[in-house]
Amino acid sequence: MINNPDEARAELSRMGLPHVFERITHRDIPIALVGTCEPVKRYYELLPDLAKRLPACHDYIPLWETNLEAVVAYDSNRELFVRYYYGSESDEPLGATYQQFLSAVLLELIDSGIWDELDELARLFDYKHVAKLRTFVESCGDGDFEESNRNFVASIPD
Repeated sequence: MINNPDEARAELSRMGLPHVFERITHRDIPIALVGTCEPVKRYYELLPDLAKRLPACHDYIPLWETNLEAVVAYDSNRELFVRYYYGSESDEPLGATYQQFLSAVLLELIDSGIWDELDELARLFDYKHVAKLRTFVESCGDGDFEESNRNFVASIPD
């Protein structure tokens, strides 16, 4: 179990994730990510109680927090990127691979209005599918937005 930011930083480094994750832990957050990606703080304070409610959090490698109400993490046991809203009974899968995870996150950020910053964020996170993502977003209809996004994320092969 990762119990503090130093352990998390070491694990993120071992995973070979881009430097932007280190920037987030040091509060050097790109403007387009402010409010979405914050250093993990509350998670560590809540961890003893969270582990009772959601045993899976023992295997989390926290990536960031959002509004002190959720943690985004990599679940090393299930090999899955997840978001867990504090107090919920379960976590929300965001992707089985790093690129799927980024697809899910970038879709949410686009919905929040970061279209102009998409290329910059793709570079920061080493996202490989920005052209495919742009095409998907530009072609989306008014149907089931959540289902369409899930299908897009699942279509990312790596």
